[in-house]
Amino acid sequence: MLRPYQQQAIVAVKQHWLAGHRAVVLVMPVGGGKTRVAEHLMVNVLDKSWAQIFFIAHTEQLIDQPAQRFQDRRIAHAFVKAGRKADATAQVQFCSDATMVRRDVDVATGPDGKPHTRVVVVVDEAHRVRSATYLQILTKLSRKFRFVYLLLLTGTPYRLDGRGLADVASALVEAATPRQLMGLAPFADGSTLKRPVILSPRYISKPVGDGDAEALLSQPQIVGNVVGTWLREASGAAVGGTSLATICRAYTIAHSQLLVDRFIAAGVKAAHIDGTLSTLTRRQLLVDLAIGRLQVLCSGSNIFDEGYDSRASYEMLLPRGDGADAWAMLRSQVELGAAEALSLRRRVADSILPELRRYWPAADSALPMEPPTYVPLSCLIDAAPTASCGAWMQRQGRAVRSWYGDSDDEVVTRSSLGLTWSHAKQTALVICHSGNLERHGALIWHEGFNLAQDATWSTKPRLANGVPTLHPPRPVTCPRCLSVEVSGAPVCAHCGETLTTVRLPDEDRDIVLVEKKAESIVVSTPSVREDFLRGQIRTAKSKGYKLGWALARYKARFGFWPDGGMVAMMRRQMGM
Repeated sequence: MLRPYQQQAIVAVKQHWLAGHRAVVLVMPVGGGKTRVAEHLMVNVLDKSWAQIFFIAHTEQLIDQPAQRFQDRRIAHAFVKAGRKADATAQVQFCSDATMVRRDVDVATGPDGKPHTRVVVVVDEAHRVRSATYLQILTKLSRKFRFVYLLLLTGTPYRLDGRGLADVASALVEAATPRQLMGLAPFADGSTLKRPVILSPRYISKPVGDGDAEALLSQPQIVGNVVGTWLREASGAAVGGTSLATICRAYTIAHSQLLVDRFIAAGVKAAHIDGTLSTLTRRQLLVDLAIGRLQVLCSGSNIFDEGYDSRASYEMLLPRGDGADAWAMLRSQVELGAAEALSLRRRVADSILPELRRYWPAADSALPMEPPTYVPLSCLIDAAPTASCGAWMQRQGRAVRSWYGDSDDEVVTRSSLGLTWSHAKQTALVICHSGNLERHGALIWHEGFNLAQDATWSTKPRLANGVPTLHPPRPVTCPRCLSVEVSGAPVCAHCGETLTTVRLPDEDRDIVLVEKKAESIVVSTPSVREDFLRGQIRTAKSKGYKLGWALARYKARFGFWPDGGMVAMMRRQMGM
């Protein structure tokens, strides 16, 4: 069942399409159910055989989550992805952008035997849609279909440089805001959520003295003891029970591995995950966190920035198709003979992904055929400074999804088998070591988007000379044989010595982080940034410094350079 705001979102998207706006941006915070809305819209299109459908995303997780739900509903679909089942005749295609950009687009035929002239294209994490990859994909689709309808899903409808999406869409639907989903603000019809969809997080961040906000965001990049703060705030001893399931966003892969070593040395069950690991290994690590076998899962890449859903990771464990029917029979309390029960248990086991069968009892064992209990994700450690406000908001969204525990039927079933069940999530904790909270603000204020207006600090498009900026690798001298490597290779071509320098952020581990209220955090608004730059220019002028000094202080404070128009205006006003 869709929530009222999700149903209203579908109505709004259809109205925009009927009005001639064929590219619509749908904005909801992380956890608001954007993908669920898209799935219902896709089913509506399928029921009427109105168009062919392509669901496009850039990560495996974003593709697998809706595809699994379509499989559960026994809706025919296929994949445009390396190593997955392909079927050009399928009405629904779940596509990896990296694969689709290299393949031709096949047009399926409708029930009337004629090729579709319409296509509905759903793009997840659509703030990436201006990338060269997506432009090529959309160009291909426009050549194959007469009418192309775009649904662009995102929780952050702007790009890293602050520019909006007006060049790729003509309408925007902001279906819900973080405050509305937290139950802190009413919807347009005056209603308020009684059960919040996302929780208002508790923030732990850097202490700031009066007038010291600039120093807060200067070096070192990481402030506070990452492991020590987690032990103080999120461990079992700190919360009076089971420790909070935690993801840690590190600065780099090497930094992530270093933090894992520190966590393990402190007796914490921790592991590292990144894109170089196999799909099977990544799935196992995500499930380990979702069932409590891991307390902390660290990554130095963007695995947790987009598409990660703790509950969806747990649901990968559950039986599919025929196995789901067999599992329901086993749980029905119907009297079964030994042979029939064994047959059902084997059907359940066979339907589970091979790499995840180890989490279930063996089919011929005497244990209940049940998976481990779900442990909801409750804590984010952010140790990766970023200039991207969108990336920071996405990270927070991973930890704030609400969870009200297993259903009453699930509790009855598991308790009758002598098993524990999943309890309601009590808190959402964000531990910020990076300065991103002060740099970009709290999730609660991330709202009020306008498709036609860029952020005031965004980089304005300008003509270039067409000559790319080259960044050749620096020569590195091998410490063993003293030969010079100029190709940027990670190992010496002559003796095999490792040449890569581990990149770790500067740290000040002695500073103790403190709790902060979201309402007390000064959001980086245009007026705040303008006042800050004006003050820095005034200081530079009084001390005889060049303008570049003030601009560098601005970038250290906010994570990006000031708009050229604002700088030119201040130079004229202040005679700099």
